[in-house]
Amino acid sequence: LSMFVASAAFIWLEPVTLWLISKDSEIKMTTADVSWLSACIELSSFISGLPCGILADRWGRKLFILSVGPICFFSWLIAFFTRDLASMYVIRLMQGFAEGACFAVGPAYIAEISSPDIRGALGAHTVVLMYLGFLYSFSTGSYLNYENYLYSQAVLPVIFFISFVFMPESPYYLLMKSKRNKAFEALSWLRGGEDITEELNTIEEAVKEDLKKGNWRDLFATKSDRRAFFIVQIVNVATYMSGVTTVCMYATQTFVTTSLLWITAKQLTMLISIILCISAFLASFVTDSIGRRKLLIISSLGITISNLIISIYYYLAEKTSLDVTHVTWILFIGLLGLCVLTNIGVGELVHTIQAEFFPSHTRSIGGGVTTAISTIAIFISVKAYQPLIDMFGVYMNFVSYTVISLISAILIVIYVQESNGKTLAEINKDICEITNEIPPQSCDKQ
Repeated sequence: LSMFVASAAFIWLEPVTLWLISKDSEIKMTTADVSWLSACIELSSFISGLPCGILADRWGRKLFILSVGPICFFSWLIAFFTRDLASMYVIRLMQGFAEGACFAVGPAYIAEISSPDIRGALGAHTVVLMYLGFLYSFSTGSYLNYENYLYSQAVLPVIFFISFVFMPESPYYLLMKSKRNKAFEALSWLRGGEDITEELNTIEEAVKEDLKKGNWRDLFATKSDRRAFFIVQIVNVATYMSGVTTVCMYATQTFVTTSLLWITAKQLTMLISIILCISAFLASFVTDSIGRRKLLIISSLGITISNLIISIYYYLAEKTSLDVTHVTWILFIGLLGLCVLTNIGVGELVHTIQAEFFPSHTRSIGGGVTTAISTIAIFISVKAYQPLIDMFGVYMNFVSYTVISLISAILIVIYVQESNGKTLAEINKDICEITNEIPPQSCDKQ
């Protein structure tokens, strides 16, 4: 639910963008202002991501995830009572802090509370909730007036806070703080009263070994640490710079200039978000059966082809005299492929890969660094979108996404190994074997 709340806040400007830059807007702004507002959320997300990742090892995972609720709620309170551009920047920066906390700590929490056989599905469902947050904002923002739209957003963090406050802290964190009894209670609650003695002992042994290390230098301390970090960032950049994020952020604004024969720009925007939700939901059931590596390869290659189709369509529409209004279905195929293929691989697995490949002693700080890198990727992608349109045309954005996704596909084939069905310790051990660091005990991490 924290992902739902943060994602709805991330995308909330998109459905009201055309109104905000119109003469009827209560908040006078230009397309340049909208571009900066869309991107500036990543600045505060970048600032908050790394500290949240570090402090989560001191104060707990639950506290930072829970903070998403109050931060977003107070941002909506500001939106209720103000109607000026400066306040909009404050709102976006606050929402960025919430996003940073959610993305930095959330994947680690999910990995630490879940068992290996459902870890992939749970990680994938966070992506489903992210797109549900997009759909919620698209749907409410398209049909409600501005004030009622804000009300519909403000209720989300309240529901999340009330529901999540009863969740237990991560057993890993509790054992890191030598709170074995509380860890036993938390793990027993999470496993529904099953016998968890063996699992708790395994986690405790791994945590004791991990506590011998545990600062940011350990992200790059050995070849295996560096390889794990590189693998996570390949998938991270492939997810946030391959097109879906900016398509969602600028959907209505882009499609309103496209010749659509049977659907409006707002309807197409909602259709895209529905496709994202459905494909992410269906993909969550196959991540633990088909395998991470296969899905990542299929996804990245498919994204490359989809972006190429979209870029060709927009190039013909913008730079040639060809009439493409009667072949708009080609654009739909490209967009459908981009949405579905993102969700069966890189988009669905980015948080799972992050949680699986970082060992527990660097999982939180690794999540913080990864969030910082993803915010840079999103900021560049979102901020460059409008300038590239102004200088070259819409097609140039998708040309750049094509190149990025192709490079990502090549790197995934070379570096990413299978992690499906393995414990966190086994995944880390596999990396150590590849980098010839077996049998050091430090590689036997959970």
